[in-house]
Amino acid sequence: MKVSEFMYEMINTSSVFGRDKNVNVTFEGDGAWTDGERINLPSLPLGAELSPELVQIMRGYVDHEAGGHIRHSDMPLIIDKYKRWMNNGKDGLKTLHNCVEDVMIEKKCVETYPGAYKNLKAVNESARCL
Repeated sequence: MKVSEFMYEMINTSSVFGRDKNVNVTFEGDGAWTDGERINLPSLPLGAELSPELVQIMRGYVDHEAGGHIRHSDMPLIIDKYKRWMNNGKDGLKTLHNCVEDVMIEKKCVETYPGAYKNLKAVNESARCL
């Protein structure tokens, strides 16, 4: 799949999974995250062809961020808590909460979109290789 086609797919999928919450999708850096208003996905080399494995991993990021966090997390509350914890030197609370939140939202994501399981599994397996 060409990167440009894939980026178009990810932007539209994020909107559908996030229930049209006006989420912007960007492709920057090497990580996936959301703040509730923006979903960032790892940058991709324009003009390249993506392997089926990378396509599945990237779809897993969208399932996690849009189908999970955007749809099921109270992102304004979470972002506020994370800022307070970080400002008070409690970075570990942010990390711990994010781990628990990730398990919860991925379960809900798979309940809502059963096909997301294989994509989320691909992300998990790719992370073990790092």
